[in-house]
Amino acid sequence: MDPITAVGFAASILQFIEFSWGVITGTYEVYKSTTGTTHENAHISTVVNDLERATDGLISDVEGKTKNEKELCNLADKCHELSQDLSKILKKLQASEKNSKWLSLKVKVASMRKEKEIASIEDRLDRYRSQILVRLNFMLCEQQSSVKVQLDKIQKEGVRMSTETSAQLACIRQELNQAVKALLETKNSARPNEDKKKIYSMDICSALSKLQSMSRSLSRENLILRRLYFDNIYAREDTITNAESGTFKWILEEDENGPVYSIAANDGGSFYSSEEDDQELVDPSESSSNAEEILAIEETVADEDEVQNGERESVVDLESGPTVQVKDESPQGEEHKIEIWGYGNTPNNPPDAQKAKQRGVRAQTRDSFLAWLGSSNQIYHISGKAGSGKSTLMKFLCQHSRVRKELESWAAGKRLVFAQFFFWNSGEKLQTSLEGLYRSLLFETLKQYPGLIPEIFPEEWDASDSAILRFESPSFRIAEIKAAFDKLISKRTFPKHRLCFFIDGLDEYEGDSLEHWELANSLRNWASSTDIKICVSSRPHTEFMDTFSDSPNVRLRLHELTRADITRFASAMFERDTNFDRVKDMYRCLVRDIVETANGVFLWARLVVRSLLEGVGHHDSQSALQEKLNSIPKELDELFAKLLGTIKPSDRKRSDQMLFIATGDPPGNSPKPLAYSSSLNALAYSWLEDLNDPNFPFSSPTRGYSDEEIKKRHGDLRPQLDSLSKGLLEMVPDTHASEDIFFGYKVQFFHRTVRDYLRDDSRQRQFQGRLPDFNLGEVYLRLSFAELKFVRTKQSYFVPGSILLVNIFESCHSYWESQLKRHVFLFREGRKAPFNLAKEASDVLNSYRQLPFSHPEEIEENSGSIRWGSFITPLSLGGEITYQGRLNWKEFSYLHFAAWYSQHEYVSLKLSEDPNLAKGNGEMTLLLSASFGSDSEMVRVLLQAGADPQDQVNLGSHRNTTVWMLFLFCFATHALSKEQYFEKFSLVIEEYLKFGVDTDIFFLISTYKPYVSRKEREITSRGKERSEPPKQELFSISLEDLISLGQPKNVDALQTLLRDKAKQPFWRKTSSVISKFLPWIEPSNPITSQYNPFEPKELEYGKFVVHSVCSKTCQLESGFIIRIY
Repeated sequence: MDPITAVGFAASILQFIEFSWGVITGTYEVYKSTTGTTHENAHISTVVNDLERATDGLISDVEGKTKNEKELCNLADKCHELSQDLSKILKKLQASEKNSKWLSLKVKVASMRKEKEIASIEDRLDRYRSQILVRLNFMLCEQQSSVKVQLDKIQKEGVRMSTETSAQLACIRQELNQAVKALLETKNSARPNEDKKKIYSMDICSALSKLQSMSRSLSRENLILRRLYFDNIYAREDTITNAESGTFKWILEEDENGPVYSIAANDGGSFYSSEEDDQELVDPSESSSNAEEILAIEETVADEDEVQNGERESVVDLESGPTVQVKDESPQGEEHKIEIWGYGNTPNNPPDAQKAKQRGVRAQTRDSFLAWLGSSNQIYHISGKAGSGKSTLMKFLCQHSRVRKELESWAAGKRLVFAQFFFWNSGEKLQTSLEGLYRSLLFETLKQYPGLIPEIFPEEWDASDSAILRFESPSFRIAEIKAAFDKLISKRTFPKHRLCFFIDGLDEYEGDSLEHWELANSLRNWASSTDIKICVSSRPHTEFMDTFSDSPNVRLRLHELTRADITRFASAMFERDTNFDRVKDMYRCLVRDIVETANGVFLWARLVVRSLLEGVGHHDSQSALQEKLNSIPKELDELFAKLLGTIKPSDRKRSDQMLFIATGDPPGNSPKPLAYSSSLNALAYSWLEDLNDPNFPFSSPTRGYSDEEIKKRHGDLRPQLDSLSKGLLEMVPDTHASEDIFFGYKVQFFHRTVRDYLRDDSRQRQFQGRLPDFNLGEVYLRLSFAELKFVRTKQSYFVPGSILLVNIFESCHSYWESQLKRHVFLFREGRKAPFNLAKEASDVLNSYRQLPFSHPEEIEENSGSIRWGSFITPLSLGGEITYQGRLNWKEFSYLHFAAWYSQHEYVSLKLSEDPNLAKGNGEMTLLLSASFGSDSEMVRVLLQAGADPQDQVNLGSHRNTTVWMLFLFCFATHALSKEQYFEKFSLVIEEYLKFGVDTDIFFLISTYKPYVSRKEREITSRGKERSEPPKQELFSISLEDLISLGQPKNVDALQTLLRDKAKQPFWRKTSSVISKFLPWIEPSNPITSQYNPFEPKELEYGKFVVHSVCSKTCQLESGFIIRIY
């Protein structure tokens, strides 16, 4: 009995007890029966029928396993016996009384309470009530209760997903606990109040029903949300530094005094604004030379858009557009002011009027933005040049309470649903794609509006209540995500909700110009709904500038409004520096020139100030600093080249290594290990000198670093990064890492423009020329293995709940197989692999199993178990064979893992040691692992070693099939979807055909339907019926015809092998065989009359699914789950 079912079962017992108590005490009222009987005319037969219905809830088909479940079942049996006794009494009354109306008879029943028979029932009910309350109190409150554990798990996951239902569940649980305790206290009091007991009992029954229903709903919601979620869903937003020190406040808050910033000479040079909120912005006495202590406002630059040559520029409105000039005309010793003027200001033009004009421009922008938040449904477009602060502004707006307040006003009584997405082309694929956009917006929307889930994902909602919940479900396919998002947007209006989306970085979407046009038009269409509004940001590209309205009411040109903020920012950087005293009398002139030249770009200003501060540290004179500033290029690419050109020759090699590694971005699984991420674990950079030893890290013992070792490496790395990259690389906290400081920091480019600059082909060739022996592929793998060797292990890393180590482990093998072995990194020009991947991986796993856990906070003993066992199933909608999840109770088999990832030498070595390994064990076979891994060479090796395609594989539920049938299902699925792996699977099937397998094969194909009727869904969710697909929805196709339809590159070879068999398909010989395993087909009807041939005009992704594979002796339908390793 699952814990949630136990809750419902307990509710049924309590409802029966309260019903029977009401009958015995004469307080039961018939309000209205299902036949329309009312309180006044109800007969005793109505009460008897109600009693029978209440008794039905006491019957459970599930046997209790735990002590608590057994106690519930025992109590239910006692209540069932009592029900029979009570029913006899009622039927006696019904037979003996002429007037059998309950209204009169209930008085007689109450008067009989002192009689032995009635008194006994009342006494038993009182005891049973006490017992069920004790059971409920245990179930809901005790830590060892499986019900509480399950509810806590469901609620915790809901809280992690921030779902609305999780909060409701928490309230119901609290109310239920209080009601149970109150009823226990009332019952145990000296003078129990029957009315209170009745009220509390009714409250408990109602709450239990809600608890059961809501727990099931929340569990299903969590499952679907998990399938939408991806690990780096918030990564981009988290890397954007918060807008500090009043930056961007002007867009939401009134700028009363205007942006006049002062530097008071008599207070040590602290920088502040004339606005009250900005007083004492920076205290120079707190300054530090440490790079991590640079004023936080400096970091806001690091997350903005890049400058790109040829970018479309907006025309500046000289009448209203703001600009900045710096004025210094205060006498020595008095307060100096940097005054912000507008465009066209000169010293001859009084600044007060110009400051008022600039305040007016910002006020107009603020008013239009607030008006859009509170009423408009158009797209609001934040346009800005690279580095002008768009992403920082978008994050600021997403988090500000004023934005939510104005949007609540727009929602006009409806519930506001707010979702955001930040495109990021320095991140993984989902952060740059429409799939990532759809996933994020669906995830954010549905967790706040869970009532939409059954409508947006109807099939998945029903399927989530089935037995398959024992396993992890696969992530949704892109076709499913797109269909679901289209459903959401096509609703246009929502009865109780309004949706607002903030989408940052449209220009970082991976598509080309045409696809950018399409995205812009799609956004405009989405926002045409009365219940949907969207705010977007992008560089001023034509695709977005021309598609979105150019009205100043719905467009903000950010780079024209940030000069005051850059003045604040540049001045604060100077004052923060430990050498500020050397420049305090002249830095205002430098700030003036920086602001004038930056042209609204924070990024350029940040790099220039940093370069000047280096000169200050070397005691450069005022004229030298001014000359340095004048010589700095105005374009970012030229600035990057100049900065890197100042690196000392003796440091060039280490600098190149750091920058070269940071530019690499090989494809891999998600979440990426350090070798696949553009933001590597900081410790990887601390091992660069260790790479000079060709045996590192393989000769090093497997041991976890201590806290002191990690902190020292981090401390040494910071100044090295600053010096060797000239500030272009930075070490930042990894907000998505585990709590272990081993994964606590990552290294990344401070801005994407640096990465793009260094990834240019010409600069990559320069790296390769200066580092001829520095092979990126080999380096990535060695650093990944160093991470695996030095990580601090704990029990949670070796169970399915944690994906940290297993993903690094899997990705190393995937990278080796897909990028190193088959391409250029390791085996170019016949070069031999520098190390044995499988041997090293096996050694690491053995160390994990044998050594004590090394994490300083781990208290559990190492049992030697690594439960990373994985399975594959075609259960995802659309029939796709999907790498779906991990079997919680299964031990990891590295040998089968090696077969999956094409480790030929390792598998061959093991087969030579024990030839019996080629045979399956009923659960896993090496041949199946290699086949589903789509490695034809590995399959050939195994077939030659004695592996048999007819080996039986246990599918569970007393079902078996062969390796060959399972692979055929996989092959057909990929043939229908025309996926990239189809060609590889075609090479695998060629090996099978050469071996001599049965080719009399037919496939039954159906059209994928994303929606089924409510009746069909109810049948599916109850699991009580099974209906075969309608005959007209199934189509048949032979193996030979399927291969011809798919047209793989080796189609000629496959057709030749099939013709050599020279066998007539068995379907034309007889239909009697078919009826044995297709019982819904009449034996008298030939197969051709039952199914039309499958002859699509073209194979369209996601349109067709495999229903089953049929041979002479067996049929394999979808719905199986097989273990791979």
